[in-house]
Amino acid sequence: MTWLENHRRSERYASEAQVAKLRGDDRRAKELYAIAAGHEEQALNQVSPDKSRTYGITALSAVALHFKAAEFSKAKALSYRCLAFEGLPKFAYTQIEDILQSINTRQDAEAGYEGESAGTVNASLTFSGKPVVGSHGIEAGFVGKALAAFETAVASTGASLNGSLREKGPIPNRTAYGLLVTGTAHGSFGFKFEADPRRTENIVRYPQVGLAVEKVKDILRASIESSDEDELSEQVSDIDQRALKHLSEFLDILAKNETVFALEFRDDMVRFNDDHQVKRSAERLGRIENSENIELDGVFRGVLPNSRRVEFLVESTREIITGRASEEVAQFAEINTSLSSRVLVRRRQIRTAKPSYIFLRILPRTHSASASRQTLRQVRIM
Repeated sequence: MTWLENHRRSERYASEAQVAKLRGDDRRAKELYAIAAGHEEQALNQVSPDKSRTYGITALSAVALHFKAAEFSKAKALSYRCLAFEGLPKFAYTQIEDILQSINTRQDAEAGYEGESAGTVNASLTFSGKPVVGSHGIEAGFVGKALAAFETAVASTGASLNGSLREKGPIPNRTAYGLLVTGTAHGSFGFKFEADPRRTENIVRYPQVGLAVEKVKDILRASIESSDEDELSEQVSDIDQRALKHLSEFLDILAKNETVFALEFRDDMVRFNDDHQVKRSAERLGRIENSENIELDGVFRGVLPNSRRVEFLVESTREIITGRASEEVAQFAEINTSLSSRVLVRRRQIRTAKPSYIFLRILPRTHSASASRQTLRQVRIM
């Protein structure tokens, strides 16, 4: 299906959704908006990067449709992806930013965070160990290095989540992840911090920093609790190796100084119990090799829609691989199980573990007319 076909289908379903909404059938309207959003997102994946205006129009439409369908997590994920696109026109950037702000304001209210401003990220790091003198103080040289390394880890994780982190060079939108120490935290000795409003005023502030801190916390927990390397590899499969390296370097600073710490964010805490545990986590994250994107031909064998995990039979090796899928791939796999497909996959591996996979995008695949008819005939028979 071409960009134009997907876009027109999206428009048709969106029109039907508007009619349903006028009739007072909100449930049906959301269902139709969701279908329209799916087609518009597929159209977005077909836009050439050099067609910035077409990309901006399609991106804004897809985000807005997800929002109207009350698919807030999908709208947020797509927003971050689009805002990271260097050629995004200003009109699209501004309106997508507004939608993102509306989603976060709504979700903050539902979660009981009405008192926090949109630019606030309240979190704390508490330390104990060799550089710490009870609750009285902490060595300035150590804490300067540790906090700088933590801020770098947050910034690179945020850029990685937005899909804009390269192997080398400056971290994109580094100033968007500026942290401001606002006081000391209870514990052996620690600090409260939040997003720096001076450095993030004109950028999508709270969502970027908040998601980055949340992801750092999840990675740290996985490095402690994951029972084997395969499980850890799966947990960090959507994060670039460079971000993991920065997080490993933060942990290494603590391990070398015989220091443990706890990170608390939004009533949830991850805590290291001893410096050996910190050292082990640093080593585990440091062993994760860089990911690579590969194209595979084969057929989908199944999908778990809630977790978006798919099974895929690779045509060349007859191996069945599993992994998380993007929303686009999960929807395609659910409808087109056993249909010959080409898919873009991100593969990552810890040195001693099996590879982990993320299914990113469905790619066009040319078939002869007779082969296509035969494949479709087989699917119908099944």
